[in-house]
Amino acid sequence: MFSLSEFRRKSPFIAKCRERIRSLRMSPRTEDAYVNYIADFLKWSGWTKPENLTTQQVTDYLSSLATERNVAASTQNVAEHALKFMFKHFNKRRKYRESDNLLTKDEIGKVIAKIPTKYLPFLSDKRTLVQLKKKAKSERIMHPNSAIYALHRASE
Repeated sequence: MFSLSEFRRKSPFIAKCRERIRSLRMSPRTEDAYVNYIADFLKWSGWTKPENLTTQQVTDYLSSLATERNVAASTQNVAEHALKFMFKHFNKRRKYRESDNLLTKDEIGKVIAKIPTKYLPFLSDKRTLVQLKKKAKSERIMHPNSAIYALHRASE
């Protein structure tokens, strides 16, 4: 496709990496090392887009540095930190946001009301169920997974 040195010079992705490293006021030597290992990893992975890379590929790359290239452990650590930097700052996978999949207090009350008490032994007492409904209504917003956790926590 293209050479590694050409990729380091012309790639918009590498330019963004350099810009981000500089904005964090990292050392120029750190910048060069990170860019070299990020570019080398992308070449090693067959120019796969960063959002399509897996942790297994990262592990395999770091292992190949030690086994095939016989690099020192400290060099392997620098490569690992460069890849962590890349994934932390440039991974475009969609992440969970607070506004995603939230239930209102009324929806939480409806969910709790529809859970049969026979499936939740800790809710067999009707007073506990009423208390949970009141607690859910007093909460403004809760994540759906938190509703079950709140049920369990309240029963303790």
